Amino acid sequence: MTPTIQLSRHEGSRRVEILTLSAGHESRPRFANAHWRILHTEVPAGANCTRHQLRTEVTSGRAQAASIGLALTCENWSEDIFVFVPGAVYAGNRFIVRPQPYPPMPLPRRPGEGDPRPQISDIERLTLGPGASRFEVLSRDTATPCFGCWNPHTRRAWLAFVSPEVLGLPLGIELEEKADRSTAEWRLSWPGLRHDRMYRMCVRDNPSDWAAPDWPAGRAVEFTVELHAWECPDLAAFYDRFFTLREATPESAWHSPRRPLPPAPPLSEVFRIIEDKYNRENWVEPRGYYSVGLRQNAFQNWQMGWVGGMLATLPLLAQGTPESRARARRNFDFVFPKGQAASGYFYAMGTGFGGATPYGTWPQADVPDPVAGPEGVWLGDHPLRPTEPWHLVRKSADGLYAMLRQIRLMEGARETIPAAWADGLRRCADALARTWRKEGEWGQFVNQDTGEIIVAGSFSAALAPGALLLAAEFFNAPSYREIAVAGGEFFWKKLLAEGFTNGGPAEAVQCPDSESAFLLIESFVLLAEHTSDPAWWQRAVTAVAHASSWVFSFDYNFPAESTFGQLGFTSAGTMWASQQNKCGVPGICTLSGHGLLRLYRATGDARVLQLLRDIARSLPQYLSTAERPIPVGFSYSGQPPVDVVQPPGWICERVNTTDWNGDATRGDRIGELFHYSCWCEAAALLTAAELPGVYWEIDTDRVWVFDQIEARIECGALVLTNLWNRPATVTVLAESAAERARPLGPNLHTGYRRVTVPASAQLEFTLLP
Repeated sequence: MTPTIQLSRHEGSRRVEILTLSAGHESRPRFANAHWRILHTEVPAGANCTRHQLRTEVTSGRAQAASIGLALTCENWSEDIFVFVPGAVYAGNRFIVRPQPYPPMPLPRRPGEGDPRPQISDIERLTLGPGASRFEVLSRDTATPCFGCWNPHTRRAWLAFVSPEVLGLPLGIELEEKADRSTAEWRLSWPGLRHDRMYRMCVRDNPSDWAAPDWPAGRAVEFTVELHAWECPDLAAFYDRFFTLREATPESAWHSPRRPLPPAPPLSEVFRIIEDKYNRENWVEPRGYYSVGLRQNAFQNWQMGWVGGMLATLPLLAQGTPESRARARRNFDFVFPKGQAASGYFYAMGTGFGGATPYGTWPQADVPDPVAGPEGVWLGDHPLRPTEPWHLVRKSADGLYAMLRQIRLMEGARETIPAAWADGLRRCADALARTWRKEGEWGQFVNQDTGEIIVAGSFSAALAPGALLLAAEFFNAPSYREIAVAGGEFFWKKLLAEGFTNGGPAEAVQCPDSESAFLLIESFVLLAEHTSDPAWWQRAVTAVAHASSWVFSFDYNFPAESTFGQLGFTSAGTMWASQQNKCGVPGICTLSGHGLLRLYRATGDARVLQLLRDIARSLPQYLSTAERPIPVGFSYSGQPPVDVVQPPGWICERVNTTDWNGDATRGDRIGELFHYSCWCEAAALLTAAELPGVYWEIDTDRVWVFDQIEARIECGALVLTNLWNRPATVTVLAESAAERARPLGPNLHTGYRRVTVPASAQLEFTLLP
């Protein structure tokens, strides 16, 4: 790569002039009616690492509408090069574009037919085919402020890390290819701008209202690019290096600042508050089920898997009150047999079952909501044609996985399992097995009446291998296990070849997303536990390394006047939902991350547990409580106005660090949320029930804290400090190296020790002889 320095002049958001200067020395150009002093240095910083330092100052005059940048020109370019910006760009986003308003959907495609590349909404991307090709993002549009490439021909890779912001403003990250793709140029500029156009929900070609600033005499800017380049055999090695580098160390020249977490309830309080809310607001007595939201529309009523259907019941069954456990069981009667199609797949959605909501109704993107009869109505997943039998295949995979785990819990409690439940679960497993045998994949959407794939491709069914392993064990059916292993191999090869996962959400076309990445981890961990093949452990680590590219590794500086800014909220540990929905979300959709704990126990890879700790500890701050209600910062049509607060137990899925969700009249909504209750609450219940509050490796006295408490070792005792104003019941998992060598499976949480720490107090916990 050849570095150069670029000064740019703008008219509004349009770049109208570029002055290119050679790098590696001091320059004193005149540009944009000002005199400049520019110093670029390139210094080695250890093995395979170089630091580019750029200092710029206006020495006289007033530069008008200007920016400064470092350009990296790549020769011998190719469309085959894997282009990467964490959380924003994978494989250059060089996919098939299906421009549509929200909620966008893919066109039908049968397996083996048509172009196999993903279908995406109108997001930032490189062009598929010849012609002009360029994308542009800001450093704050990323999960880690980084960009890079892997060349499959030369087997070399590089990653460049920068600061999330400089002098309070983001940096711009651009890649522009020549029309013939012979060369490409990366540009890192300050301040970052949205040139000419800007992305709003599903549409990137909105006119940009950004403008470059003037530079008065004396203004100086300095930033560093830390460039790592190395021999790299494949994308697994590429992600492994990224996983190691994604968090800045004291030796790093780029900055990934972390702030203390704001006060938040401990996990036992998180569970109590949300359980109370679920029984108060989500429970639908006439039919006996927990709705996934508050029933303001069909999407907020019943959806299997994905956003909470039969997922929230798992933690409630595991450690809820007797009322919650009884209600969790009733959900099975709601699903079986009426919630299952003839094929064995579950119905995607349902509404109109008689449950009123105190929060009214509001439309979602003008999606029709069929009028239900006395028994309700079961729907498909196509939001514009809900009576058609589209089914996001992940929903059945998620549901099968979660319900089989709940059946095991009930068996352990010596509870009777009705035959209708077992028969229904077997029918679902059979449906997944039939689709695999017939199609050689699970696709993204299937016909819920027939099981035939409607839209092929994607990682939507990434949890299907794990679910089928549990089915093989429960039903003593080796054929399920064979398909699980084959499906796991299919997904592993697909990940290694493509470098991303997709198909997790039902309304993001096939854009790469974080949800499918974490589903894949759980399947790989289950494959390792059930097959005793150590290769699956390493594959699971690679899946985590990829998933880490979606998780914020730094704390974004929310505007001081915003809701999140005033509450001191942090972003590290939240994650981008997808490339389309460009906001952070609290928690994993919809898992606890328990598989990462099991993976660490098997491999000892500390990066895995550090990632899980960030995710788990970040989540509770976004829970609205009676002591700290979270104000609503913006409103959609039909929703309550902004002068309300989120009720206790609610979590909204918005952690907005970008202007993707804004508009011209109501601002960019950074650091704000809307009046919404969603799947994040189910993720919080799972996190509180399945993860230990403290993980203590007793042979080394290493302590990992996932709860909102402090923990340390003193004289062989675990000292726990409760920072909340109510008692905290802290779960502790204490293990030796010998105990960690034994896989314990997905229901590990049943063996935790429980310690109650008084409010705002300290307690010593010792292991009995």
